[in-house]
Amino acid sequence: MPDLKSKSIVHWQELRSDLFRFIRSRVPSREIADDITQDTLLKIAKSIDALKEEERLQPWAFSIAKNTIADYFRRNGSTSQTNEEPVQDEKYQNDNYNDEVASWLPGMIEELPEDDKRILTLTEIEGISQKEIAKRQKLGYSAVKSRVQRARSKLKKIILDCCQVETDRRGNVIDYTPRKCDC
Repeated sequence: MPDLKSKSIVHWQELRSDLFRFIRSRVPSREIADDITQDTLLKIAKSIDALKEEERLQPWAFSIAKNTIADYFRRNGSTSQTNEEPVQDEKYQNDNYNDEVASWLPGMIEELPEDDKRILTLTEIEGISQKEIAKRQKLGYSAVKSRVQRARSKLKKIILDCCQVETDRRGNVIDYTPRKCDC
């Protein structure tokens, strides 16, 4: 069994930082995020011996964070986030994996059947509207809309088969965990 307690300070600081950003995206203030992050880290420290595989540390830690956030809202009689204080930390707002995930899309689109590949390339990469595509290809708008939705659904399946993706309330990708080695 790996000795997770002896991980370097830098590794633990990075994990703390990642957890804080994750928690901050879900709670109303920086102070609450600090408290929940500390609670999460304490829970991790108390039960680290239960973790058998070192590579599962981050998903396990984020699972603990999710439960700690839920506990906070239950304790405070709330089931959802409030907007007491919007996130104003510019670094946080730009600290996501959107660009990285977007860089995967051309390769993943290549895995789609030819018709799906063509329709997504036109709409998502070239930025051509669905109405324009319908006009160019002499198809009904609803037919093009259906094809785009079907292709997006197939692409989403490819992405989710490759990685577990975590998004914040604004739809930004804040974390991902590869499911397969060849992704």
